[in-house]
Amino acid sequence: MFVPSDPCDGRAAEDEGDAIAYMRNPGRGASDPPILAAPDFTGEPVGRIHLPGRVPLGFHGSWIPDA
Repeated sequence: MFVPSDPCDGRAAEDEGDAIAYMRNPGRGASDPPILAAPDFTGEPVGRIHLPGRVPLGFHGSWIPDA
């Protein structure tokens, strides 16, 4: 899922933001999605979300800034 850094900035580069991927952590039996800088997918994650449960494989999401 792509999360723009500022969806209202018309001058922002197309890849300016972060990408979140769902990854399962079998050791915890839960999901730990990494937050990646969109311009550099090969770099280390800029953060990680520790969810209390497992997100099923194939799950899709959308970023809605004003929800």
